Amino acid sequence: MTVKPEQNELDPAALTAPTAAMVKQLEAEKRDLQVARNRALFIDQDSGLLNRRGLAQALKMRAPLDPTGGSTLALISVQLSREQLHNLSADPATHHHVMNQLSQRLGRLCGGELIGAWSDSLLVGITGGFDWAALTDEHHVRLDAIEHALTDSIDVRGVRMRPQLRIGLARPGLDGQLPGQWVSHAQSVALNLAQQQLPLTEALKDSLHATAKRRKLIETGLARALEQNELTLMFQPVQDCATGSICSVEALVRWSHPDLGLIYPVEFVNTAEDSGLTEALGQWVLQHSLSALRSLHEAGFALRCSVNCSPRQFDNPLFAEHCLSSLSVAGLRAGWLEVEVTESSALGNAAATILSLQRLREAGCSVAMDDFGTGYATLNYLKNLPMDVLKVDRSFVTDIAHNPHSQKIVQAIIDLAHALGLTVQAEGVESTEQMDALLAMGCDRMQGYLLSRPLPLQALLDWLADQPMRKA
Repeated sequence: MTVKPEQNELDPAALTAPTAAMVKQLEAEKRDLQVARNRALFIDQDSGLLNRRGLAQALKMRAPLDPTGGSTLALISVQLSREQLHNLSADPATHHHVMNQLSQRLGRLCGGELIGAWSDSLLVGITGGFDWAALTDEHHVRLDAIEHALTDSIDVRGVRMRPQLRIGLARPGLDGQLPGQWVSHAQSVALNLAQQQLPLTEALKDSLHATAKRRKLIETGLARALEQNELTLMFQPVQDCATGSICSVEALVRWSHPDLGLIYPVEFVNTAEDSGLTEALGQWVLQHSLSALRSLHEAGFALRCSVNCSPRQFDNPLFAEHCLSSLSVAGLRAGWLEVEVTESSALGNAAATILSLQRLREAGCSVAMDDFGTGYATLNYLKNLPMDVLKVDRSFVTDIAHNPHSQKIVQAIIDLAHALGLTVQAEGVESTEQMDALLAMGCDRMQGYLLSRPLPLQALLDWLADQPMRKA
């Protein structure tokens, strides 16, 4: 049986109207939901700071653009160095602890502790795993105090660890129109400051920002350069001191940028490392070097080719196999390739570097340590690294004919290398006086402008036709 409802149950007027308290409660719940949603969308859950998305939104609202430079706002970028980040990644607990300590430290600094009256500057966010950004007013903040406080040591399980940070600065409006551009520019400035070992206060100078903008053009164009063959190789001959013949060539990469002109590796190799293009660049150089070497052999010139390798390439456990595969594709024996490593390569990831070099030497390649004496290599590294050639840096060769200290240093290097069974090669030989001094000291090989400047392949072939050497 169906029971009909009473009339008053269907009458809207009979329903109880919401009270003011109910309305207030509903509004509060709505606000709480919005806050929870915003926290989920815009806040990093570990540090409590703005995440990348939240930072971008806040920057758009907080930093009005002033392309004339009238604004005093500054965006400060803070990054942990790649080397320290690599070391911390092996221990997740330490990684998390250091990240939280730096996040809290940056939050305190930009929250008023050093800002003073501009308390509204609490705009700090995370732009990556170990990257932060903060918007502040350069007229109210002491940049030197921020740098000092951020780099102060951190207690990690009873051990004091000093953060190795890259800190840079961008000026909204002058250094880009969008938040992402400000962060990117500030990071480029940070790298320039780190490379030149300058304090953060130098980031207020226009010249440093011009350098950072040039670096950004290089960074954004490097991937295109690899794809469109804007890179070229030059080859500098190396002379055997005992016979006077040409025994090898060193491959040197150059970049003809459509807007910036000729760019040397000293500029774009570091950029490749920071933008993740090291392996692509290294593989390009290796493949084109071996292709050119094959052309030299086909023309009758039995030369070895040395190729510089970046420290980042040795992080790849398959690096040695890639080299050997490239040799096979080029139809060359491993003995025709000489791999050059720097002292920083050996120190940065010694275990991986040693394994790769051992594999290459077992296959028949030779190994040279480049720029010896300019870094931090110790006698222990000379003992343990699988090497065949020690290259004396040009800084010791420049004044070797007239400076007794340089003479003694180079003589000591040559004697030590020979005692270890290594071949010594001098770089940057530009005068007959330098050549004579090196010959008297027992140097084995040399290269430099006295012999020849770096040459493109065809010019090298023409030059070699007039030189004494072993024929293939």
